Amino acid sequence: MPLLPALMLIALVIGALLIAALLFRRDNRKANILLAGILAASLLYQYSQVVRVGKIDPRYPYLWGLGFIASVMIPALVYLYVLVLTTPGFRWKKSLWLHFAPSGLALAIAISAWVSLARVEGDPSPELRAWFRYFCTVLDVLVSGFYFYASYRQIRHYQSQLESFFSHLRKVRLLWLKILLLMVVLPWLVQVVDVLGGPFTRLETVTVPLITLIFLLMGFFGLRQSVLFLKDEDWPLPQPVSVLKKEIVAPPETRITFSEEKLEEWRRKLEKYMAEQKPYLDPELRLVHLSEAIGLKPYQVSEILNRGIRSNFYDYINRFRIEEAKRRLRDPAFAHMNILGIANDSGFNSKSVFNETFRKFTGATPSNFREMTESTASSGSA
Repeated sequence: MPLLPALMLIALVIGALLIAALLFRRDNRKANILLAGILAASLLYQYSQVVRVGKIDPRYPYLWGLGFIASVMIPALVYLYVLVLTTPGFRWKKSLWLHFAPSGLALAIAISAWVSLARVEGDPSPELRAWFRYFCTVLDVLVSGFYFYASYRQIRHYQSQLESFFSHLRKVRLLWLKILLLMVVLPWLVQVVDVLGGPFTRLETVTVPLITLIFLLMGFFGLRQSVLFLKDEDWPLPQPVSVLKKEIVAPPETRITFSEEKLEEWRRKLEKYMAEQKPYLDPELRLVHLSEAIGLKPYQVSEILNRGIRSNFYDYINRFRIEEAKRRLRDPAFAHMNILGIANDSGFNSKSVFNETFRKFTGATPSNFREMTESTASSGSA
């Protein structure tokens, strides 16, 4: 069996299974539907590419038109997928349908091409096919470039706010999403080279294997992605960052709702709650959890931290965790426990994160801190 049809068959079988698995999952429903749409559009695009390269149908421009529509739709779906994963309390708005306008334009172009082809007797000339393909590729490159940049901006915006709302970052960094975005850009770069090479350059044999790998990895990681936000969880900042506008959203510390007296009063209440209830021992603690516990809104707790304590949520919680860990490392009653056990009991769910955070706040590793403490104790007793 030739390579390209074999890749198409493999992608079709695995892609269909992944789409079914995504649609039957109950969590991350909106994200899974969008990811299934990305996979379906990728399959259609890849099929049109295989048909074009293999010239399976002499009138393949019809199929190329479908592939063109799919290729323009994919970057918009990727952006919406990123938006769902990085926006707390995501709600579908009517304005989001505008992101399918490029697909509508592609459909109109394809229909006009089909009508024109229907009037031509026999097969279209190679020159006509080449110029039609080139025009579609140029439009695809422009649309894809815009949406990949918008997706990158949204991910950066999301990551810049993580430490204000999470006390743990390992599961919410979405590093894999940045990697996949980079991988999606690879076939786009091939298209850029294709455009620069002119209408008679053909690089479809390169894009087909790339697309197969990319959407299979996207499906795999998408199935593993857990829900990042609780139902109705809110962040102090407006979400998402605007794609079409360049204005910078005001940072949370500029949102003032408390007077100086009230701010100090709530700061003392928060410190008392932390000392007595020790919520930081929960490794999954979020800003929304803490705000619910003390009866405030998340943006109000954020204001207390930013204005009253001059800290973000991540550093504030992890300072308590580090102090708890230091206390246990000094206490002979915990001498039998290893570093991982102390990290877990102090509210950390990863030894590597514990070591990194401990070094950040103390300048030493947990092991060195314990050794220095034991040495000091031995010297004192002597």
